[in-house]
Amino acid sequence: MFARHISLLLAGALLLPAAHADERTARIDASAVAGITLVLTPPMLHTRAPLNQKTLPVAGCTFTTAFQHDKHAAMLDILKRHLVDIPADEAARFLLRNAVYLRMTDGSTVRYLIGRADGPNGIVHGGSETGATASYLPFKSDEALLRALREWAADGTAQKEPSSRCLDKRDFLQQGMPQP
Repeated sequence: MFARHISLLLAGALLLPAAHADERTARIDASAVAGITLVLTPPMLHTRAPLNQKTLPVAGCTFTTAFQHDKHAAMLDILKRHLVDIPADEAARFLLRNAVYLRMTDGSTVRYLIGRADGPNGIVHGGSETGATASYLPFKSDEALLRALREWAADGTAQKEPSSRCLDKRDFLQQGMPQP
């Protein structure tokens, strides 16, 4: 009996995924995504007031796609690999610095609001929401999420109304990447 419990525990441990996607993202199919808007702010940008969803596009650089199944699948993969659900009581306050907006084929939008990497471990806090009442789900990640978003934006995305800090797309995207 004891050996059976041990073997079940070991089998269960071997089946656990290395990273746990947040629940909402795990349910999204790439074919249901009509377009993606990604807004990234320069890591060293300082603002007088915290950014919100209206001021974020002015401070950051906006990258978009429309009906590009491979790019949409790649973004969903990034989110699934890097986001970890956390209980609401563990959610940390964060300053909005980045966002991913998934425009769905049914007309709805799923928003991923993302902070910057904080602390010695580079923890990134954020949350996703659908616009429905009580739809906010907090998550956490690490700096690898921010690097993956910048890499995703590098190819196959259009820039929307680039500001002066975003004119050189390659230079802007390199700002958040570790330097050798």
